[in-house]
Amino acid sequence: VYKIVVQKIGLLPENWEFFALFEIVEHNFERKVQPTEFPHSLYIANYSTAAATCLALRKWLFHPKVEAELQSDQVALSLLFHQAVEDVNRGFVSTKDRLHQLKSLQDSSKMSEYLACVRDMDGYGGVVF
Repeated sequence: VYKIVVQKIGLLPENWEFFALFEIVEHNFERKVQPTEFPHSLYIANYSTAAATCLALRKWLFHPKVEAELQSDQVALSLLFHQAVEDVNRGFVSTKDRLHQLKSLQDSSKMSEYLACVRDMDGYGGVVF
């Protein structure tokens, strides 16, 4: 399923290793889907539980320098940008007095600038438990 998704959206094959499918439970818990799992089984299981779940393609990368190198791939850039915006909005990143600066860069024509700014902030690229 992962391979089909990344091919369909046009992510360059050399960048596939830096992203993964995640199960998102109730908008506050994310779990990386393991290679041995079947996403369809997770979809079916969603109907038998009270918790709302969905699948999302998210980065699986923890090195800012490598992340910056992915920006030549427009699909990777867009994925990184949208995840960063979501992480800021969810409070995972400590923006301190720079939230206004980030909001001014929150435009699809300024994705690289937004990412350069947010990469220097506490909590960016971290794992939240």
